[in-house]
Amino acid sequence: MKFNRSTYLLFILVINLSSLISQEESHLTKTMNTIETSQWLKIIDRGDTVNKRPGIIRSYDDRMDHQYAMDFYSYNYSILEDSNYHLNDNAVRGWIGSINSSVFYTNFDFKVPYEVNEDVLFNLNFFREENYSAEHNLFIPRLTRRNIFDQKLSIHIEFTAEFIKESLDVMIGAQYKPIPSLSFSVDIAMLDFLNNSLHSGGIKTHQQEHSRQYDTSPLGFKFQGLWKWNNYKIEAFGGSTLSEKAEIEFEESRGRDFITEMYYSYWGVLIEKAWSDDLTTGLFVNDQYADDIKTGSDGFDITEHTLQVGAYVLKRFNERWLLEVEAVYSKLEYEKDLPTTGGNLDTDDFDVVAKAEAFWNYKEHIQLSSGLFFNRHVMEELLEDVLLTDTIVRYKFGVQYHFNDKMFIKITSNIGLDDFYSYGGSAGHISILW
Repeated sequence: MKFNRSTYLLFILVINLSSLISQEESHLTKTMNTIETSQWLKIIDRGDTVNKRPGIIRSYDDRMDHQYAMDFYSYNYSILEDSNYHLNDNAVRGWIGSINSSVFYTNFDFKVPYEVNEDVLFNLNFFREENYSAEHNLFIPRLTRRNIFDQKLSIHIEFTAEFIKESLDVMIGAQYKPIPSLSFSVDIAMLDFLNNSLHSGGIKTHQQEHSRQYDTSPLGFKFQGLWKWNNYKIEAFGGSTLSEKAEIEFEESRGRDFITEMYYSYWGVLIEKAWSDDLTTGLFVNDQYADDIKTGSDGFDITEHTLQVGAYVLKRFNERWLLEVEAVYSKLEYEKDLPTTGGNLDTDDFDVVAKAEAFWNYKEHIQLSSGLFFNRHVMEELLEDVLLTDTIVRYKFGVQYHFNDKMFIKITSNIGLDDFYSYGGSAGHISILW
């Protein structure tokens, strides 16, 4: 985990924002906005072509141990914590959890709008996500022109505020809301839009060790849709890059030059029904596909396909007791071909993660949580005809302190029930909504 001065300033901002908090009722609903955002960031923040690890999805990494999926699932935001964040225009949240004895997961987001006037809105968004599957640390300002065509249409422009000029992206998009219960949006991103002009003169000595030239400027696009009807809610989203190809040349050791090609796409759907104010159920599916090719002396061809299918139940028994139940099945097909060195790998990974977690408003400012978490992992190495299986069961308990109705901090710990009641890791959360 890497902390810098900007990270500490963000945490100071979190504490100082507590005076702005107001009250809002908690909603029994799930959203896939966090999943969609994380997958979109994989398009606009792909990382340096030379130094990044192979594989844009990166669901498979040699450093992931058999507890990785369980750690991430048990440390992450609860269903309602996540949805409450997205239901608020102003919000800050973050969590940190232990991956192993030396590495942390970190996740930190905030969003702050500023109304320039009745028709113009400025938003500042920040996303930090660092683990073995993703590395994002981005400010994304957005300027929106609202109230077009009888207040049904809005258009916006945003960009990634990055230190590296050649990695700057510009996104333009529009949202259309023909009726109050239906909305959809489309965005197009011009990725690394300054890259070719910065590298048009080749390698600039003492400024860079390599140059990168795209055949055509890379583009990405995404869509999102939301439909609410009676007690039903449907979310749909998807995104993709157009297949991109770039030539990498080095100032020294010309034998290191290579060509890289990349394609990535994702989509997801959530269907939810609120049976009453105190009971909600839903189903969701999420799919990702990537092809990452490097042609050169140490080339590779990596294909990744990840499919997730899940179901959940949210139940409020009374003002003090609430229950979240969820089960998710995922399958990862990972194939790595090393044409020059051999060492090919072809694996199918199957995971089932499930939880039943109860939340109890113990006292005015204190909420306790307790739950069981389950993970069944099967990995099949097709080339070696090897089958590896593992089952993890954990008991998770937590203490959440509410400073008021919209700000809390939380500490959780896990106990491994499958391994003689061993310590299963801890995580800390903070959330502010206003």
